[in-house]
Amino acid sequence: MLDNASGAFEYSDENHEGGVRVSYRQAGNSPWTVFAVSYKDEYTRQVEPLLWLLMAMACIAVVVMVVLLSVFLRRALAPLKEVGRVLTLVGQGDLTAGFKRAPDAQSENELVRLQLRVSAMLVAFLM
Repeated sequence: MLDNASGAFEYSDENHEGGVRVSYRQAGNSPWTVFAVSYKDEYTRQVEPLLWLLMAMACIAVVVMVVLLSVFLRRALAPLKEVGRVLTLVGQGDLTAGFKRAPDAQSENELVRLQLRVSAMLVAFLM
């Protein structure tokens, strides 16, 4: 069992839930070997509160990310919703439909550019 100069093994013990872990290492060039015995239930009991804390922090992070993502998507897709509203009115025959806010002509946003093109289309219909 102790063929190597160092290592570890585990065995079960009725008195300790989870078993026992034994680590060993030969002490330099001497014939002595140092053993360390640890009971799994002792060190898992110490780690358990940290595990619960990490799980709670992960859940909070997920909730925060979902809220931030929903706010971001709502703001980012608002121009597309406005284009849909205007095109629905145009489809119903209202060629005087327009956007609630004038799109920024200098914008690099594709959705704002779509608003500009729809506005130009509506102006061309009215001429």
